[in-house]
Amino acid sequence: MDDATKRDVEGVEDSREEHRGTDPAISNLPTPEEEASVIRKLDWHIMPLVFTIYSLSVLDRSNLGNAHVAGLDESIGLTGDQYSTLGTFFYVTYIIFQSAAVGWKHFPAHAWVTFVVLSFATISTSQAAAQNYGGMVVLRFLLGATEAMYAGVPVYLSFFYPRDKVGFRQGIFLSGSALANAYGGALGYAITQIKSHIEPWRILFLIEGLPTFAIAIVAWFCFPDDIESAKFLSDREKQVVKHMVSRDQTADVINHTGLRVKDFFAAFKDWRNRVRMRGPFVCFFSVVAAIGFLLLATTEAAASRYLGVYFAITIFVSVAILIPWVSNTHQTETFFYIARIHFPPYSFFIAFAHELINYNSLRLENQPPPISISPTCQHIKFEGCFRGAGITTCFVNVGSDHPSVIEAIVKGKRERPDRWPRMITCPSEITAISMADGFARVTGRPQAVLVHVDVGTQALGQGIHNASVGRVPVFIFAGLCPYTESGELLGSRTEYMHWLQEPHDQKAIVRQYCRYTGEVRTGLNVKQTIGRALQFANSTPKGPVYVAGAREVLAEKIEPYSLQQDQWVPIGPSALPSDAISEISTALVQAERPLIITGYSGRDRRTPELLVALADLIPGIRVHDTGGSDMCFPFSHIASEGSRFSMHECTKDADVILLLDCDIPWIPSRNPPPKDAKIYNIDVDPLNQQIPVSFFPAHGRWKADCYTALTQLVNHIKSNDSLTSALQSPTYAARKEARTLVHKERLAEIASQVRLGNEDRLDINNIGSLLKTTLPDSTTFVVEAVTSAQTLFDQLQPDRPGSWINCGGTGIGWSNGAVLGVKMALADMAEGEGRNSSSLVCQVVGDGSFMCAAPSSAVWIASKYDVPILTVVLNNGGWKAPRNSTQIVYPEGLNTSASDDEINTSFRPSPNYAALAEAAAGSEVGSANNPDNSGAWMHGVRVKTVGELRQALQLARVRVAEEGKGMLVEVLM
Repeated sequence: MDDATKRDVEGVEDSREEHRGTDPAISNLPTPEEEASVIRKLDWHIMPLVFTIYSLSVLDRSNLGNAHVAGLDESIGLTGDQYSTLGTFFYVTYIIFQSAAVGWKHFPAHAWVTFVVLSFATISTSQAAAQNYGGMVVLRFLLGATEAMYAGVPVYLSFFYPRDKVGFRQGIFLSGSALANAYGGALGYAITQIKSHIEPWRILFLIEGLPTFAIAIVAWFCFPDDIESAKFLSDREKQVVKHMVSRDQTADVINHTGLRVKDFFAAFKDWRNRVRMRGPFVCFFSVVAAIGFLLLATTEAAASRYLGVYFAITIFVSVAILIPWVSNTHQTETFFYIARIHFPPYSFFIAFAHELINYNSLRLENQPPPISISPTCQHIKFEGCFRGAGITTCFVNVGSDHPSVIEAIVKGKRERPDRWPRMITCPSEITAISMADGFARVTGRPQAVLVHVDVGTQALGQGIHNASVGRVPVFIFAGLCPYTESGELLGSRTEYMHWLQEPHDQKAIVRQYCRYTGEVRTGLNVKQTIGRALQFANSTPKGPVYVAGAREVLAEKIEPYSLQQDQWVPIGPSALPSDAISEISTALVQAERPLIITGYSGRDRRTPELLVALADLIPGIRVHDTGGSDMCFPFSHIASEGSRFSMHECTKDADVILLLDCDIPWIPSRNPPPKDAKIYNIDVDPLNQQIPVSFFPAHGRWKADCYTALTQLVNHIKSNDSLTSALQSPTYAARKEARTLVHKERLAEIASQVRLGNEDRLDINNIGSLLKTTLPDSTTFVVEAVTSAQTLFDQLQPDRPGSWINCGGTGIGWSNGAVLGVKMALADMAEGEGRNSSSLVCQVVGDGSFMCAAPSSAVWIASKYDVPILTVVLNNGGWKAPRNSTQIVYPEGLNTSASDDEINTSFRPSPNYAALAEAAAGSEVGSANNPDNSGAWMHGVRVKTVGELRQALQLARVRVAEEGKGMLVEVLM
């Protein structure tokens, strides 16, 4: 308060004390203790409410920025400056509707605040449902109008507090803005980490909007309209409040005389407002703010623009000075009304006009150059394109061609970790591509592999073969040797190796294995280049794609831009023509010995159920899996013929054969079908375009999606009266009974091969049986058992889609990395669906395959990134497949009497794989069975007998599935 007012108050206090005992009216005045007590009670009942409602309203301003980070732009297709425009619309209506704050004066406070808060909550939460830019503009427009009404709170506070107290409370109210800005970012980040099928930015608006609904309900019951309606005050306390308020006011604001034009102009002409003690401070900080805006408008220098920002925000100091003063100034009733009801909200006008200017003068495209690296082609690739295309994980092996990659990774991890792909360091390229392969086998989506120029590309080795012939989508990005020598561009050659790593055509190394190879030649279309590559990767037949870029291009500084990912979609599934549906259905129903041969159809995990439905419709039909790369048909079904690598006697007597996504249905020289058999081929690649020599006869070939085709066939048979009538014949019942008997005998034969005495030595039959009976039913098996794979399939007898995953190609060593990718993908899916992610993933691998592909790299990655798996190494002393192949060609040759050492397939003396795993994971290595090692992340154990394996697997259930640690069991066969 000014000096004159202070003297007036002191005079009142002196007069009250002097006459307290003689004048009844004066003696009934409240004591300072009573006033302090009432002030505290008002603080407890009013201030938390006004502080909370304002804090929640301000939180929305950070929400838009958090939503921007969490993918709002890509989701609703914002382009150019549309994001900044959304902020502009909010502040425009905020300013226009400032006068609506008079509602605090004209309506009961509890009703008005409930209306304001409820309206705000409804509009704020509705932003989660926005589908496009136009819808979000409307909501931001309405939100600004509702939030403008909060500006009347300082007026409301002056109804209860005297002049010397209200200023501090109004400051507390305004501090809700600072608090909301302080915790808004952290809260927004935490909320956007929630895994759900709902987009993170939508969850953000939902969760942060819902508490405001609760506050609206509280406001209806707890906000007092005025002093008389404050139920928490006694009659005496109400008198005290009235006395405190009236003591400082010369006019009763409840009975004001209304607005007079002459007093309206007087409010702006009164020179005392500009020369008393508040005036100079207001003018000073206003001038400082104006200088700030001038700097922003006239300079491009980074330091000057940052200084301008700091100067510009001083406008809020003027606002903080004005609001508590004008709300209780002493003038005529009309002047008082103007000052209290209109000027405080328009102090907000001044402040948020600054916000409006800020939104449009500090847009992204006009921002000062940041201290850290500016967005580069590489950064945009990682953050925008990868994330928008569903790439959430990058398996990286960096080199000298990746300086911009490394800078981009650091920048992304520090500044936008929630939008940045997960980066997995892979010491070996074969591990990297195999991990991406395994991840895609679960999700159907490609992940990224980053390798180093030509040498890293070549180190992908058999992994790119596996992805290609196995129809697995993988995105591979490699650097190219710099193409400038003398520093002409950022990224130019700077080291010795840059002259040695430039082949004539680096892409040619992998071109014949890829669905697409391309090069990023400018950062201006990096998203389009990658988007096109991913279209090929995701279009059937799926497979790897390869994109390269030179250091200079990756270092190119570009402005961020948006790409509508929904316009870069792969080819959709195709269906069978109607005549093919009829022909195939009729042939299968009328056949005497129908056979279905599968290859990759189980990759779509909806397909096995449809295949079961088809088999149930046609009793006696048989289903044979050739590749064994996926669980295509449940083993327990009576129609199942199990899995063999295209070598099964069932093909020799079939009269109608249906091929489903099958590359090699039989071996023509060993088990061809009868010459008069009717053969139909349904495949996304019925001509096997990646295989130059492939002559399998068929009477009909259709390029169609198996899930779609099976749906058509099942529906046609069910709806065709002629076919359903034929299927009622006793012949089909007899065929079903015969198949049931055959299947039962087959299961008995498989069971008879197992010997489970504790001291029995281990072979693939009892190993498979123990895995099936000891490990949980939910276990996913990632198998690379080569010569033992088919027998293992018989013993594991997989029924659940996705429970059996085998290598789609022939490059051994695949499972070391693939099992890690499978486990990571399953954990991500479980987390996204809110399920327990501790399901067991078990790798079953031959010792030759395990040795072939950098096992120490895979084990180290598992321990570093906490990917708990169970590995079972089948140690049979070397490679068995080369001997088998030789004996087929030379059944009576010299090889029949040669030792494994003579034909160079022996691994004797055998490595200690259990100790290797412990060493690679950083565990102390002594005896693999030493209990002292059980506390380490990786535990290795060697077993020779059934009893030892059973005990090891029981330990693995606890250690891997429950404790989340790794374990390797080396089985000495």
